[in-house]
Amino acid sequence: MSGPPMRHPRSAFTALTLALAAASACDSDGSPPPRRANVVLVVVDTLRADYAEPPDSDSNRPRRVELPNLERFAADSVRFGTAFAHAPLTLPSHAALFSARTPAAAGVLVNEQAVARELPLLADWLREQGYARQAVVSLATLWPPGPGDGLDRGFARFVHGKSPISPGESVNRDLTAALDGLAGQEPFFLFAHFAEPHEPYEAHGSAVATAEVTWNGRAIQPLRTSEWAEETLDLQLAPGENRLTIRSAAAFKVRTLEFRAAGAVLPSRIEHSDLLEETREFAVAVDNPTAEPRAARLHLWLHDVPSIAEMPARYRAEAEAADRAFGVLLESLKSRGLYDDSLIVFTSDHGEALGERGVVGHVVHLHDELLHVPLMIKLPRGHAAARDLARSSRDLARLIDVVPTLLEVLGLPPLPGAEGESLLQSRERVLFAQTSAPEAPRTLLLLRDLRTKLIYDVAADSFTMYDLAADPGETTDIFPKAGGQELAWQKQLRELGKASRPAETPSGADPAFRERLKALGY
Repeated sequence: MSGPPMRHPRSAFTALTLALAAASACDSDGSPPPRRANVVLVVVDTLRADYAEPPDSDSNRPRRVELPNLERFAADSVRFGTAFAHAPLTLPSHAALFSARTPAAAGVLVNEQAVARELPLLADWLREQGYARQAVVSLATLWPPGPGDGLDRGFARFVHGKSPISPGESVNRDLTAALDGLAGQEPFFLFAHFAEPHEPYEAHGSAVATAEVTWNGRAIQPLRTSEWAEETLDLQLAPGENRLTIRSAAAFKVRTLEFRAAGAVLPSRIEHSDLLEETREFAVAVDNPTAEPRAARLHLWLHDVPSIAEMPARYRAEAEAADRAFGVLLESLKSRGLYDDSLIVFTSDHGEALGERGVVGHVVHLHDELLHVPLMIKLPRGHAAARDLARSSRDLARLIDVVPTLLEVLGLPPLPGAEGESLLQSRERVLFAQTSAPEAPRTLLLLRDLRTKLIYDVAADSFTMYDLAADPGETTDIFPKAGGQELAWQKQLRELGKASRPAETPSGADPAFRERLKALGY
């Protein structure tokens, strides 16, 4: 689905911006203008809104999760309780966030796509406004296919780990280095991305699962599968065939596996189960064609697969781990004297199904467990916009509204081509969201407000409708009886569906990039 070619009047707009900035370099009394606020954007990947809610003093229901750092941050912030993403997967949702355009308008529908270089992005726009920019991301879904072909465009430094997923401790080490590098470069924009609670779900001590590993029939060492770990094992290749076997009483998946010798990858043959297949036994063979033993190194990432019954506890542990990581970042900002006067946003790119409708994970549908996300905005200390922002906090908020809000708070020009609207203005908004083939099993399009949700299955040319006031859990399809309502929405979705095409991914994409996404379950 795409619109007309985007034209980015960057040079003319930049010249005007610089001219206006020069003309207003001093206030009317001759004093320099106030220093522009730093911007910190924090995204905790895959965090459902209902696992980030503050405690409800009027309710006797047990607390779902303990998030002390987020609760303290919420006390300093304006919280939007009905905020929604535009896609239940990482890259399209982040592209919508950074461009203030829906996935269809941004042209990013699945995780493997490149981001068009003519698409205006927040980091690039802030670069033109004189901001220093750094980012630390934790998932391979945000790694660019090539320099400048992803959301890295506009960042002076875009840091990610070597593995498809980086735990919060690793991310915070890189964030500390980023803050040290930004010292003296104010104003700055820092993007912090935490992987918890994305699949695979760590137990964080709430359970223990291990696997026994044997090499040529000899046990070498047990590996814990209930926590994130990439293992590197030094092995001796005997002449001829060598065999590695992994067994566990708990289901697990081997996510990545690679044998290397003398710096080269060795071909291997999987003999039992397969990569990313849920199993209790995995076997792989590798040959040594020489007559002499050879030293080899095995790189292995495996993780257990919790049952649906175990999922809520695992997810809770992951959300609490994300809160601890967020707390470390907040402390880093406070210890440097950067917290009070910074504009800080906390949100997520999408939610996660935890067994609802028989689904675990995301991507596959457009129900609220996948689209409802937390959104909290902390203004710089004493900012005059606090009242306007609070007035909008009960409105439907969309991720495409975040960047327009930030730029208005900062007093900066709007992002060219933005579809989102600043949340400083209270108004009724309609959410458009989609999930797209081939990453999703089918292309679904959605329009919703605070009262009604309408989902369109493009291939089946069929609608599903929910009365969100009477049925917030979306359990009863009212379209058979209420199909005469929201006719304009039905027409709009049908027209968008006719224009939609399966997302195209780069034909020359790096195979290693595809393997990293597969390891994350995509």
